[in-house]
Amino acid sequence: KNVIQYYYLHPNYTHVSVLEFSTDVRVLQDLTYDACDLRKALDMRRLSGSTNIAKAINEAHAILRNSRPRSEERRVGK
Repeated sequence: KNVIQYYYLHPNYTHVSVLEFSTDVRVLQDLTYDACDLRKALDMRRLSGSTNIAKAINEAHAILRNSRPRSEERRVGK
């Protein structure tokens, strides 16, 4: 939980998401800049099982990919 203090959490800058993973992946907190929500997510119950890091990376990638509109959709004058 102490790592939160090292990030400049702000709506226009840094957003953080919390995932836990073992055999499965669970999103504990979607992308947010709210430190209180992040701390709550870090206090949640933990999974147990094997470590499926590939599944966790794929889930994190999907969250980040869907967090912003596609660049071609943001272009002005398209």
